[in-house]
Amino acid sequence: MIPWWLAARSEAATYRVEVSGGDFATVQDAIDASVGGDVIEVGPGIWAEDLVVAGKGTLTIVGVGRDTRLTGSSAGYVVVVVDSDLVLQDLVVDGGDVRGGIRIAGTGGGPLPGPGPSPAPPGGGGLAAAMIGAPVIGGGGTLPSSLTTLRVGIVRGNATVEGAGVRAETDATVALTDSVLSDNFSSTEGGGLFAERASVTLQDATFYRNHAGLMGGAVRLVDAGFASAGGRWIGNGETAVYSDDLTSAVSFVRDGFEDNVAATGQPTDLFLHASSVGLTATHHTGGGYPLDLLGASSVSLFQSYAEGESALRGGTCTVEQAYLIDTALDGIGGTQAHGTLLSECDDLTLEQSFVCGGDGEGGVELASGVLHTLVHDTIVGHASAGVVVRSGGLSLDRVLLFDNDPTGLSIPDLGVIATGTHNNFFGTSQNAPLVDPFGQYSHVGDVSEDPGLAPFSTCDRVQVFPPSPTSAAGIQVGPSDNDGDGYCAGPQCADGSLPLDCDDTDGSRSPGLLEVPNDGIDQDCDGFELCWFDADGDGWGGGLLVSGDLLCAAFGLAVRSGDCADVDPGTFPGATELTGDGTDQNCDGAETCFLDNDDDGARTAATLASADADC
Repeated sequence: MIPWWLAARSEAATYRVEVSGGDFATVQDAIDASVGGDVIEVGPGIWAEDLVVAGKGTLTIVGVGRDTRLTGSSAGYVVVVVDSDLVLQDLVVDGGDVRGGIRIAGTGGGPLPGPGPSPAPPGGGGLAAAMIGAPVIGGGGTLPSSLTTLRVGIVRGNATVEGAGVRAETDATVALTDSVLSDNFSSTEGGGLFAERASVTLQDATFYRNHAGLMGGAVRLVDAGFASAGGRWIGNGETAVYSDDLTSAVSFVRDGFEDNVAATGQPTDLFLHASSVGLTATHHTGGGYPLDLLGASSVSLFQSYAEGESALRGGTCTVEQAYLIDTALDGIGGTQAHGTLLSECDDLTLEQSFVCGGDGEGGVELASGVLHTLVHDTIVGHASAGVVVRSGGLSLDRVLLFDNDPTGLSIPDLGVIATGTHNNFFGTSQNAPLVDPFGQYSHVGDVSEDPGLAPFSTCDRVQVFPPSPTSAAGIQVGPSDNDGDGYCAGPQCADGSLPLDCDDTDGSRSPGLLEVPNDGIDQDCDGFELCWFDADGDGWGGGLLVSGDLLCAAFGLAVRSGDCADVDPGTFPGATELTGDGTDQNCDGAETCFLDNDDDGARTAATLASADADC
């Protein structure tokens, strides 16, 4: 007789797995019975099974309750997926540092491991399947084939040679949404994610404290297309994201980078050598050398903020409406001798941007290339030349070179053709506004007149535009500050130059103000809110504030803190306390113990709170 679950059926089914009383007593039995489109609900408990999902199309496995754990039983992988699109929801997948988490082999991805121990392939990582809600991934896994959808909750605590958290390769198309990858370690490359010959898309992902022994603590890309939006990259090293091939495009939109680390001489946030590189509205803090970007065809840096010294290389490079602030943070990734911005692009356009120095070095160094165009920029506060050009052609148009010492513009070498139109050299550089020993700079309308600015001793809070027109050079024109906070509202008050104030009707919002956490208001105009980092997805943060969306609503963020164990989704303020289990589930600092009045070791039904976790 054919089992009922193998009989032909036309509608998707939902199966329940329970220790007793469910449709199946094991998860693997439910998987074997399923077809594409089915849903498997797994009850609470620890399921020590080696699971194989093969040829199932789309299959969803959902945990019921906070403590549904798939742990595996051998040295292979907890879950092996072949030629299937697997969705895991509200599950803990934990290899316990002795086995892989999920392996997606796909068709053509090598032989399917049989029962019992299965040797991990080189770099077996953590996750390669669709995950929704708050799963925790703890093993390793690899994706050598064609999975098309990857949605993740939390991937943490994995360790392997490369790609400890997620490994995607060979024509895989991977999408990570609302993901937290934390505390993954690879001895070589790609602590959080390793992608080779794959296409990766991230939306609202957080990479926290991932590390690699060589490069790409959060992400290592090898011939892989990559796009991230709304990401948070915190405390990763060595170098958060690393790519050194020139075949694929890489882009980031509204991603925030904080306190990533790297070896001396390496960038902390991004080492991207690709066919094209695009950064839009990204935010980089805490590193002395955040960016090293090379695009064989193009590099674009738009409306981004970067602290430290950055380098652009390759074909056509465009920097527009950017804040580049050299903060003198030596040692974290090392500081470079080139100053705030180094360009080795064939063609560079620096437009409506603010470049400020603070570590005793120069501003913009145009080291090589054919044509350099600077338009409506403010380059200020450098203890060397504001701009130095060593080759090619230079066009300066309405650039304010203020308070650079010893000079505003330096053209030390022969072979440069430089022209200027209505630029302003003032401050210390007025004593030697131009170093041009070979007479290669010609200009019309350049001045050295006070723009009404205070001397620059810091780049933290800078009033670029005065309250009234003062410059015959045409740099500052028209009214500038409607809310009286010292910041310009936009192009209408600065003749097309960089807008500084994100809300010129509210004097409590402007760059440099202290951000108030979790209030839904962007006080410092960086486009982000400060939110509590929620590593276990239980809605409560620990003690770390990170950049997030204004509502702190993305997965991995919380508006409240106080989680005393941010690695356990069952432990948070207000959680149900379990008696005598040695865990403070509700974070009140006490354990609930059974009462033993005569101290004979036999408990009564009565309980009391105790500071002794072991009762």
